[in-house]
Amino acid sequence: MRDLGLELREFELSLNEKKTRIIPVDQEREEDWILALSSYPFPTPTGFVPHDSKEVFRYSQIRPYLALARQLAEEHETSAPIHYALKGVPKNLNERGRRLLCQEAINLSVSRPYLCQSIGTTIFDACPHESLGAQVSVFASTLSRQGLLRLQPDAIAHALFFALKYDARLDLSDEGILPVLDLGDCVCNVLLLLYARRFERPLIARRVKCLAHQLRRGNSKDQDQFWLLIYEVWSEKELRGGGQNFLADLKAAGYSFLSPELVHRLINS
Repeated sequence: MRDLGLELREFELSLNEKKTRIIPVDQEREEDWILALSSYPFPTPTGFVPHDSKEVFRYSQIRPYLALARQLAEEHETSAPIHYALKGVPKNLNERGRRLLCQEAINLSVSRPYLCQSIGTTIFDACPHESLGAQVSVFASTLSRQGLLRLQPDAIAHALFFALKYDARLDLSDEGILPVLDLGDCVCNVLLLLYARRFERPLIARRVKCLAHQLRRGNSKDQDQFWLLIYEVWSEKELRGGGQNFLADLKAAGYSFLSPELVHRLINS
């Protein structure tokens, strides 16, 4: 453990003592909860899509499965069973069922930010419904406030990404969201800039750009830490002048680190 801790320090990482323990190999086997969830006997779908013969589940038919996942998560002191269950839960639900499943996934993710890593693709994309945008807006706003309160840049990054991907405005004023800059997280700052561009928040955009330009007077370590931010803000000439020739070459070639989906949304907003 000591050797691992020393090696991690070389990468400015550290072990989380609350999540670290040493146990015998034959104890706490994951197979127990995986078997319980993978062999869960889902009932036969009882509904039909209007004007279609496709069978669908009601939310009440899958709720016990999610309850079992929460129980297993508490017993094993890990969110892994819930993550597994959200991936495996049937997505052929009626409109109300999709809305309720999305809300359940949101409720779980607010208290377990780890689930945000996959909730978008496994739940939101798989269960579209009329009020999804409104749900994501409330979720992302709550996640942002929680991230600022608990100093969790990953939660804020997910919130901003969801806002961009699902075109959902955050219910935060400029003053309420600008403290994100104080966390010193590169990904959060880039996403905040994209959010400001997408939803026309000029004050936020100016503050992020100002921070990026201040890095021109910083040392190489600071620039390396915020390389993605300076790539998005600095011009090709500024990159070369700042000794970032590799990034300047990428900029000249028109390379983007953003997903095509986000680029398309920003260009057409």
